[in-house]
Amino acid sequence: EENVYPLAYSGAWAIINRNVDNRMRKFSITNVLRTGSDHNTGRWKIVNWTKDFIEQHGLEQDAFVGEQGNGFSASDWDFKYMDLLYDSKIIVTSNPWKWEGDFRLWEGLSSGAMIMIDKMAILDWMPFPFEHKKHLIFYDSTNQTEFNELLEYYVRHEEEAREIGLSGYNNVLLHHMPEDRVSYILKKIESELVLQDRVDDARSAPSEEAKDDTMATVLAPNNAKQTASKLETSQLGWDSNKSVVMGMASGYSVNVYKQFVGSLRATGYGGHIILGISPDAPKDVLEYLASQSVTAKVVEKADVCTHNGTLGYVGGPLRVLNTEKWHCPRDYLDYKFLWARFALYKDWLLDCADCTDGIVLTDVRDAYFQRDPFATAKRLHMQHQLMLFEEIDQLDNTHWLTDFPVQHCRNRTVGPTRVLCSGSVMGSREGILEYLKEMKTEFEYWSDRPECRIDMGGDDQSIHNYLYYTGRLKNAVTIPHRTGPIHVVGWQAARIFERAEREAKEVGESNTIDFYMKKQQNSSKWHHWLPANDSLIDLETGLITNLDGEPSAQAHQVDRFGFLNLNWLNKMGEQGWPFNEVT
Repeated sequence: EENVYPLAYSGAWAIINRNVDNRMRKFSITNVLRTGSDHNTGRWKIVNWTKDFIEQHGLEQDAFVGEQGNGFSASDWDFKYMDLLYDSKIIVTSNPWKWEGDFRLWEGLSSGAMIMIDKMAILDWMPFPFEHKKHLIFYDSTNQTEFNELLEYYVRHEEEAREIGLSGYNNVLLHHMPEDRVSYILKKIESELVLQDRVDDARSAPSEEAKDDTMATVLAPNNAKQTASKLETSQLGWDSNKSVVMGMASGYSVNVYKQFVGSLRATGYGGHIILGISPDAPKDVLEYLASQSVTAKVVEKADVCTHNGTLGYVGGPLRVLNTEKWHCPRDYLDYKFLWARFALYKDWLLDCADCTDGIVLTDVRDAYFQRDPFATAKRLHMQHQLMLFEEIDQLDNTHWLTDFPVQHCRNRTVGPTRVLCSGSVMGSREGILEYLKEMKTEFEYWSDRPECRIDMGGDDQSIHNYLYYTGRLKNAVTIPHRTGPIHVVGWQAARIFERAEREAKEVGESNTIDFYMKKQQNSSKWHHWLPANDSLIDLETGLITNLDGEPSAQAHQVDRFGFLNLNWLNKMGEQGWPFNEVT
C-alpha cells in the first residue's frame, strides 16, 4: 500500500523582496501571464479580463499587462521581471492548465503585493494554508462579474490590499520556504515509520522474556544498526531520568534559580540539572540548589586572561568595543566567559556518566519551563542528534548580531537566513558532544585573531549560526519557530512590551507592570497577562503555547516581556507552578 501526500511549490530566498515595507509601488494592477504554450491554455481569458478592467476604469497609466525581461519564471530569474512584481500593488495571476500553484504564484507572494488567483485546492492541503481575504484573494475563473467586483474593491481600498499582501508575504516566509517543504516531507516519512513501528509492535506483542531478549540485542555491541535504530526511536526514546539540563547561572539571586529549577521540577522532570555558579554564591542559593538535587559547578573568574578584547574598530554599527579587557574563567584563559561556557558544558557532560540520553544547553536567567522538555521531544517525535531552534521569522541573520561579527572575523556573511538561537540547544549525548567540539574549534580560531576577539555580548550566536549555515554542524536539524520543545519568544515579546509602553503612556500609566491584567479590573483573571488576540498564551493558565496550542516545554527570552507577567510569575512561584504538571 502506498500513501500519496500533496506537495506545493514554495517561495525562494533568491526572490524575497527585502524592502517590502518601504518600497513605493508604481502599478495598481499587474498581470504578467504568458499565453503562448499549451500549459497556458485558459490564461488568455484572465489576461483579457484584466485588460478589460483596466480600460473600463482608465488605469492604463497605472497598470502593466504583458511580459517583462525574459518573461520566464521559476529558474534563472530575470530581476527586471522581479522588480516589476516588487513595484506592483495587486498582481493578477492564474493557475496553469492541468496543475496548480506554479512559480508565478510564489513569485507574486514573495513580492509583498496582494495576489488574486483562481480557486485552488493544494494550498488547503498544506500546513498553514492561505486564507481568502487574509493572505490573498481567490476568484472564480468562470465568473467575470465577481472578478471585476473583487478587483475594483481592492483597487479602491489600497490599505486593505497592502495588508493582505503583507500577510501573504509573511505566511510564505514563516511557513512556505524550501526548508519548510523539506521539513514537511521528513515529518511525513517519520510519522509513517513511527506508525509502522507501532503496527509491527502490536502484531508481534512479545512476551516479557522476549522483550528482555530484544533489549539485550539493542545493547549488544555488534547488534544490527537497523534494529537498534528502530527500537531506540519507537520504544526507548529519551529517558528523562538519564537526561540533563545544563546552564551557566553565576551571580544570580535565589529567585532566578527558583524560577528556572522550580518550574522544571514542577513538570515532573526527575533527571539531572547541572548549573555553573559563582564561588561566592549565597547560602540560600546553595541550600535551594541542594534541595532540588542540582549539581552545582563552581566557576572561578581568572585574574588575568590570555587576551584582551580587540579595541578601536572604527565605523562599525557597535560602540561596545571600547572596553579594556574581557573576563575569562580560570579553566579557559583563552576564552571569554560567553565562549567558555560551551567548553565547560563539554567537561561537565563528560563528567556525568549517567547523562546518557537527552541534553539541553540553555540560558538560565531568562527562561522557565512548562513541560518536561524530553517528554515533549518524544511526543513531538523530535529526538534528533542535534536540534537548533529558529527564532521568529521577522528576524534574519542580516541583523548585526550575526552579520557584524562574522563579517569582521570571517570576511563573509550567512545572508538573510533564519536566526538560530545559541542560548537553547538540544540533542543526544553524542550529538551535543560533537556540537561542542565544533564550537570549541571555532572559538580557537577566533581567539587566535585580534580582529575576531570582539568584546561584545552575543557573538556565540554569531558563531553558532555561521557553523550551521556553512555546513559544519553534523546531523543538525533546525526546528521551526514555536513548534518544538523550546520556544524562543524574544522578538515577539519585545514588540508586545513596546506596544504596552505606548498604550500605557496613552492612558497616563507610569509603568507597564501587569499592564494587561490590570486593564481587565478583575483580579480573578490573573492568568490573562496578555490579550487574547496576541494568541500567545493559554488564557486558562497563562502558559505560553506553541502553534499547536500545547504549552511550550521551555519559554526562552521571557525577560523581553518586561514586567507584563510579574503577578503571574509570582503566583506560579508561590503555588509551585501548578499548571506544569501533566495529569
